[in-house]
Amino acid sequence: MSSKKPAKNNLKKSTSRRQPNKQTTSEKAIERKEKLEIAIKLRKASISYDEINQTLENYFGSAKGTQAAVSRALGEVVLESAKDLKKIQAGQVEKVLSQILKKAESGNLLAVDRVLKLWKRQAELFGLDSPIKIAETDPSGEKSAEKPKVVFYLPPNGRESNAPSMTLKKPENPS
Repeated sequence: MSSKKPAKNNLKKSTSRRQPNKQTTSEKAIERKEKLEIAIKLRKASISYDEINQTLENYFGSAKGTQAAVSRALGEVVLESAKDLKKIQAGQVEKVLSQILKKAESGNLLAVDRVLKLWKRQAELFGLDSPIKIAETDPSGEKSAEKPKVVFYLPPNGRESNAPSMTLKKPENPS
């Protein structure tokens, strides 16, 4: 029996990485962007990843590869779109709020309710509702050295041998 060593693979893996957001205009990069645009359009039309993969002639390797490429591309687009959407919504909330605020100030309760909801939306958009932190201090504001103790009172349940009797007695007639 002869034991042969497997042939060494002389191909080196590329260690260079492309910088994110770096503009590339190579033919390969342009082709990839075009294929991604097609894949995204097909996915928006509710075409399955298998069908998209076949349409693109296995450009991304498999249906899973196509799904991963589309998800990555959409993730990048979504991040930019989310920032833009946040700015648009903030402007819209401000515009509506300025119109309704006048009615609320005049005493219209429905307008007051809407103003409160718009303020809540503004707080969500800008992250104004931070968690409430409670400091352990005494009434003077100094940090307390010992933690407060909680004392529970457990009434006797009548199971102990020396427990008092819990039977009800009939009231005596005072006649």
